[in-house]
Amino acid sequence: KIQDFAYMRMLKELQELNYEVENGHENDKVSNMKSSKIMES
Repeated sequence: KIQDFAYMRMLKELQELNYEVENGHENDKVSNMKSSKIMES
C-alpha cells in the first residue's frame, strides 16, 4: 500500500530528526520543522 509506505517513510524521517536534535546536530530541516510546528499551534 502506498499509504503504508509513506507512513513508514515519515516515521523514519521523524526518528532521524529526533536523533539529530538529541545529538546537537540541529540542521536547517530540523529548525524549519520546529518553526512550522510553532506557527501551527
